[in-house]
Amino acid sequence: MSTAILEKPVEEVTVDLGSMVGTALRDRKSNGKLKPWVGRKGEQEKYVDRLEFLEPIIRKEAQQAKRDHLPAPRRYGLTPSTMNSVRYCGDLLYFDQYADGHQQLKNAYFCHRRLCPMCAWRRSLKNMVYLSLILTEAVEREPKGKFVFLTLTEKNCDFSDLHDVLAEQSKALRRMMRYVRVDRAVLGYVRTTEVTVNLKSWTFHPHIHLLLMVKPSYFTRHYIKKDEWIQLWRKARKLDYDPSINIEKVKPSEKDPSLVAAAKEVGKYQTKPGSYLSEDFSRDVRVLDKLEDGLYRSRLLSYGGLLAQCRKDLDLEDDEDSEDLVTFEQKAKPEELSAPVKTVLYLWQHFAQNYIAVEELDPDSKEANPENPYKDVIEKTCDLYFN
Repeated sequence: MSTAILEKPVEEVTVDLGSMVGTALRDRKSNGKLKPWVGRKGEQEKYVDRLEFLEPIIRKEAQQAKRDHLPAPRRYGLTPSTMNSVRYCGDLLYFDQYADGHQQLKNAYFCHRRLCPMCAWRRSLKNMVYLSLILTEAVEREPKGKFVFLTLTEKNCDFSDLHDVLAEQSKALRRMMRYVRVDRAVLGYVRTTEVTVNLKSWTFHPHIHLLLMVKPSYFTRHYIKKDEWIQLWRKARKLDYDPSINIEKVKPSEKDPSLVAAAKEVGKYQTKPGSYLSEDFSRDVRVLDKLEDGLYRSRLLSYGGLLAQCRKDLDLEDDEDSEDLVTFEQKAKPEELSAPVKTVLYLWQHFAQNYIAVEELDPDSKEANPENPYKDVIEKTCDLYFN
């Protein structure tokens, strides 16, 4: 039985949770809207379909190259264990249910692949949470600091050149940030790299989004005009043309005047699933193959200066491959929570295209707290499907 969360202090709220088995997942944002679990899982299934098509092709070409004593044709591979991890990604979600009616993700298995829509969504949420914490800390240390958005671009590159271009862009950015003109104006920065696809020319457009925390003197003595930023980026990137850039001062949002708005703006930039998941299967396979290869072990998010120091001091993880995509939201709400009433397991039902509650557990039980999420979640998923 579902009931609305009452607008009262927690100690006055009485919510009859009842049995939730058989009900659909209703995980809501703070504004009351449903979180897009269903949409992301649907996109993830498309992603799996395309990888399953690529897997035998990649394996065959890799074996042929090995027999011919040639370099592997791709940087990435798709082993059976890799495919299993992607197939089970987000299949089973453990949610703690509280007496006031709200719920919180407790455990799940995510494959952590860069282009997995489910993991990309969770990663973007984590980036926004972490960046908000970092910006808050940075402002406490430098309360007079200001913020500027800077976008650095260049001409599109061929599909096969993406990996090298991303590496060169990262080197160029580090070079530019060390220039005296920039160093004396900037306190710190966060960088995200976005890759878009041009389907007319079959090229990629990798570009950098920067949130710069600048010194108070930036808008007086140390101001850098747009034309100068163009020349600085051209020099650092070693280009033979003037690249296109965009720069603007961060202004408070009417909806959210806090730094969270800036964090959301930067955190949203990523390679979006719409670039490689559509109704055109053959097109998707071609683009996805090149993206997987081009983004392999490429770092798309980084911090510098004061923001890097704040991240380190806050002890926020910096490893994209082993990052926590489950409990990061708790860092944004460090207040002590009451003990959960129960843990509810939601299983993705492919034919229903929804998450359905299949079991309720004691929150302190071993089953509700799997030590090995990958192994235990897969076993639980198989048990629920086939038993």
